Amino acid sequence: MSAVGRRSDATSLTDDELTILDVLFECSGCPAVLLRRETFYSQWLLRHSLSDHELLELIDRFVANGWLTQTPPPTTGRLAGQASYGITAAGGKLWEMERRPDWDRYATDSYCGVPSPRPSVTIQAFSKRTCEEFWRIGKEVGYFHHTDGKVRQFAISDNGLIPWKWFERVHVLIAFLDDEISSRCCWSRFEEQRTWWRRSWECAKFFPVD
Repeated sequence: MSAVGRRSDATSLTDDELTILDVLFECSGCPAVLLRRETFYSQWLLRHSLSDHELLELIDRFVANGWLTQTPPPTTGRLAGQASYGITAAGGKLWEMERRPDWDRYATDSYCGVPSPRPSVTIQAFSKRTCEEFWRIGKEVGYFHHTDGKVRQFAISDNGLIPWKWFERVHVLIAFLDDEISSRCCWSRFEEQRTWWRRSWECAKFFPVD
């Protein structure tokens, strides 16, 4: 899969450069090893054609341009010696110019299993409507397996959901599920009814028509 296909061509970014920003737009820190071509698809379900040398040159240039931040590498652990990279406000603006995301439709879903008594999902969105539609449609198409688990909704101050962009409110829905991820999801209905986006390639569904 490639995220390239719906872009405004408002910048001089190549498709490969834009694809790197596609996976970094919501990351506060990503080691370069996760951006290498041979592991890129398994990590992000996207592809680029950059060699390791070209990738490192691109990262250095993006840092020099102020589009990425660089975090010093840890001295211990699995990623010892590897710096991490995150997108800056300037880099995010560049990405926005190309992808033209509808932030009112942005949402995330994260899961918690053991040691909780029941698995749970946390949906976060900048729009209350989007948060609720993700939950409702997700249940209808089998993405969420839920019968009688508790459901909570509330709003919080911006918690850095997008590290480089500030929003006044984040709407949150937490629900206890029957299973962590339902195997009964009808993916064609999921895509047809989806009114939100989580990944860069999903936001293309709402690319504005001028």
